[in-house]
Amino acid sequence: MLATKIIERKRFQYGSMLAIRSIFLDIWMYLLFDHLKIASSWEIRWLFFLLGTLGIGVGVGIYIEAKFPKSPVDGLMLALQHRFHWSLNVSRIVEELIGTLIGFFLGGPIGLGTLIISLCSGKIIQFVNNKMKKMLNHEKINPLVKSNSDPNSQISAEP
Repeated sequence: MLATKIIERKRFQYGSMLAIRSIFLDIWMYLLFDHLKIASSWEIRWLFFLLGTLGIGVGVGIYIEAKFPKSPVDGLMLALQHRFHWSLNVSRIVEELIGTLIGFFLGGPIGLGTLIISLCSGKIIQFVNNKMKKMLNHEKINPLVKSNSDPNSQISAEP
């Protein structure tokens, strides 16, 4: 959060502290995942890993368009994007690789999954965010078109 404040050159974003961790996340982690039995074959674990990576990318790509407080990681990604005029993809890759290097030097485990997330999450976030921007921009430009994508469903502006 401090790095984001320095890069953005703005006042400290206290709302991002709310997004770090909440009691609601802890309750769900305990209630759902503590008692969940999952097959442990490597194929199933890789499937869950890839689905989780995709889910995180899609979720972040959508929620950064909302005006909710950003998590510190996503706030830093957006600060890098705005400050250096990078894409979300490049900003996320730089952020993830710096985190990976810090983890490596502190003795943390770095594996194939770490590298996949570091290199792929930004691409997913960028793709989904571009789709969200187009969808939201289309609705702002042409508010008389219903969103069910039926070309014959335009509402007449005349009484």
